[in-house]
Amino acid sequence: MKIILSLTLFGHTVTNVLIPFYLVEPTLFNTRNADIHQRKWKYMNVAFSPRNLQDFEQHMNPSIVQLSQFLYSCVAESNSLDFCRWCK
Repeated sequence: MKIILSLTLFGHTVTNVLIPFYLVEPTLFNTRNADIHQRKWKYMNVAFSPRNLQDFEQHMNPSIVQLSQFLYSCVAESNSLDFCRWCK
């Protein structure tokens, strides 16, 4: 006996195949509970403060320079940039 679950979200019927994609744990951006949103926002606000981003920038700069040089070399080789070759 196969049980098919269905749920109506945003005017569409969702079957058991798609339900796991909609029933995720609430995050900062998809919760409707103000208390949960405020609690999570407090942590995110500190993490993405201008001071913390500026402190983290020194660690990211070498990687960004390396990535840009790699992408420029790919364009120089083939005169185009195709990201599909990394999707295989």
